[in-house]
Amino acid sequence: QGPGAWLEALAQCNTQRSHPLRRRVRPYPRGLQGRPLAVSGAMVQLLTSFLGLPLHMGIFASWAYFTTRTLIFLFSFSSREPIDVSGVEIGPNTQVALAAMALAGVPVSVLAAFGAVFRIEFHVRLLATLLLATLVVDICWCLAVTLEGDQCVAMVDTYILRRGPMFICLAIGMGAFIYRSAFLGFEVLLLCAAWSQVELIQRGEFAELLRYDVYKTTPTAAIPVGGLGYGGTSEQGPMLQPQAKQIMM
Repeated sequence: QGPGAWLEALAQCNTQRSHPLRRRVRPYPRGLQGRPLAVSGAMVQLLTSFLGLPLHMGIFASWAYFTTRTLIFLFSFSSREPIDVSGVEIGPNTQVALAAMALAGVPVSVLAAFGAVFRIEFHVRLLATLLLATLVVDICWCLAVTLEGDQCVAMVDTYILRRGPMFICLAIGMGAFIYRSAFLGFEVLLLCAAWSQVELIQRGEFAELLRYDVYKTTPTAAIPVGGLGYGGTSEQGPMLQPQAKQIMM
């Protein structure tokens, strides 16, 4: 027999003598098992918590965000007349599309909450996709307001601007930039939380507790090279190896 057969027998021996209580993780779906994460095609988990809270709290925060966004759009938009937002005109069709997109986020976030609890990957992935589309729309709107809009005239009366518009417009522009950055940063945080939740469900990294009464000690054969460690021998005879029922996720 060649060295390949010897290595295979050694690997099989190590597998049989592995600890029976070692944590078992559900394998990657669709051929991702045993491959490095960087080349497996799986997403990278960006967050492990949401603002110091459990990761699934980001799903509930997304529901609150879409609910607030829907209420603001429904009370502000119109399906008949265009509106002016910081010097940028938004037509009726665009208003309806934005309101419908925000309204769709409410049931999607509810389904994603159930998906996070019951580990349904599709619902959480759908929420992450909707958050990504919302982020792209808001970035385009912020760029349009910055490049084409006139925030200074829209927020300050013309009479005040006659005395010196430079300082006033500079302060308004800086304040608007800070608030927009915070708003877009919050959307990025929601997107990262949903994305990380999808990756967590896909990888199946959930540790479940085992009940104490499932552990049973049964005598096993002594291993010659064991010593006094796990599975070894002592002066009183062979050590006892615990056996536990495997809980399949």
